[in-house]
Amino acid sequence: MRRRPIPHPQESLDNLREAGSTDAPTEGPEAHLTGLLDLAAYVAEHKKAVSFPDFSWQTPHFHVDDDKAHVRIDYAPLDSLPDLEATLQHANDLPAGQAPGDQARYHLLALDLHTSPHITEFQLTHHLYGEITLYHYPHRPPHPADPRIDEAREMGWAKTLKDHNLLPGRGIVVHDEHHGLFLTQPRLTARLQGVLALFADGHTGLYWNPFSDAPNEAEMQYWLAWGMGAPASEWKQVDAYAGDAAIEGADDVPR
Repeated sequence: MRRRPIPHPQESLDNLREAGSTDAPTEGPEAHLTGLLDLAAYVAEHKKAVSFPDFSWQTPHFHVDDDKAHVRIDYAPLDSLPDLEATLQHANDLPAGQAPGDQARYHLLALDLHTSPHITEFQLTHHLYGEITLYHYPHRPPHPADPRIDEAREMGWAKTLKDHNLLPGRGIVVHDEHHGLFLTQPRLTARLQGVLALFADGHTGLYWNPFSDAPNEAEMQYWLAWGMGAPASEWKQVDAYAGDAAIEGADDVPR
């Protein structure tokens, strides 16, 4: 988890150019330009192709491509959490754009919170996923009753669900009556597959929406980790254990 001072826009521009992005905006409201370029540079650092075609501050956004997915990321500053619903709704209503070739099409919102130190990651994730309840041992948290959670788990979203306590674990769970906006206001994010957020301490987080109505492959949980991707699956194949005899007979096993 990186926490550092937010760099000057020129430094982010240099980082983007080094990564191959040459059309990033160079002018605009300083605070917004700082956040936008830092968010874009963060994605580019993860070996993604970032571009700003037809950029305008009226609808600020950038595009990200790899061999598997085309992602439109709309930018919006957020000054207070009560404005989060309207910000999500506005981004949800924007077009995701066409994906070239065989790439899947995705749509994210880049939330710029770097000038809002009163908004923490803890608060944002509670608004998106829900407020947690702690159960002390030996009491066990109940399994959620909302069928959408089990449906998302069966589709492969267990990692995201567990990370944000929508599936019980470690004595913590989000009760159905405490769900966040991804579940209580699905119309806000029906076509929005996640939120990329930059916080005041320089930390950047990516929060996927397992409940989006748009095509939303669970493999995208690992999007930033797979670099440019590949047509084949990124999962590593683990050879079956052949027994101690096979290991003893191998020539490349360190002795």
